[in-house]
Amino acid sequence: MIRVRVPATSANLGPGFDIIGTAWNIYNIFECEEIEEGVEINVEGTQDISRGEDNAVYRAFKRAFEFKEEEPPKGVRINIKVNIPTKRGLGSSATAYLGGLLLANRFLSKPLKRKELLNLAVELEGHPDNVYPAFFGGITLAYNKEDNIEPYRLRVRGFPAETFVLVPPFGVPTEEARRVLPKSYSREEVIFNMRQVSLLITALEEREPELLRWAFEDRIHQPYRAPLVPGMYELFEEAIKLGAYGGVLSGAGPTLLFFTPLGKARSIASKLAEKWEEILKDKVEIIITDIDYRGATVMEVS
Repeated sequence: MIRVRVPATSANLGPGFDIIGTAWNIYNIFECEEIEEGVEINVEGTQDISRGEDNAVYRAFKRAFEFKEEEPPKGVRINIKVNIPTKRGLGSSATAYLGGLLLANRFLSKPLKRKELLNLAVELEGHPDNVYPAFFGGITLAYNKEDNIEPYRLRVRGFPAETFVLVPPFGVPTEEARRVLPKSYSREEVIFNMRQVSLLITALEEREPELLRWAFEDRIHQPYRAPLVPGMYELFEEAIKLGAYGGVLSGAGPTLLFFTPLGKARSIASKLAEKWEEILKDKVEIIITDIDYRGATVMEVS
């Protein structure tokens, strides 16, 4: 049996819309083995994921064979263990597409090359900001090289901060979160975000977390998505008062991500969760996170 482990991710980090993403030490697990015939899909950990042939993992699995013009196995069993909250802005769909492609790669007579695999994952996902960190680990950015989008891995090991996410009890589908965005932006808004992305990359690579408070500011997506996430800006302001470096929307949301000084994450997370629960009148999940630097892994299991 083949087992693939793929980390959760937070895209954007404020101003880096569709460009920057971070991998976290929360993982979805995918397993695959041949059976006599048919498709059997088992899912543990959520009821939100299809058990049929429209399952994202299986669609990616089949896409790899189509791309290589090979016939898939007559029968496969796919086991999915979901640890990443779905529809919460933590990259669960990117894990599914990468998981399916990496599983398929072990069955192909001519396996996908890394560039082919990443291009297929981006094709299925629609954008690279979750795919690249999920595959490589760490914090990555996507850049244009001629006609291609390429990954670059930021040098952030040892970044002196702790992180956590607050996961609300409701989801926001990515399609809905994209629908609220404007079709065009003013020159001033674009220039503002270019400044902030430059500052964000500098803060991360130069290990200056105090700059994150300003580097996280954004005028491209967070202001438009705020109505979908009640209390978002209130929590960002409260986090600064409590001593955090800053907070951002994780991907398309509604999960919120925060960076804090070392040793402060748990206490700040507890206070912010309490405040958000008062606003939402519902429970909020706290997940203390660390950056995952390994990315997606593949292994044979008995």
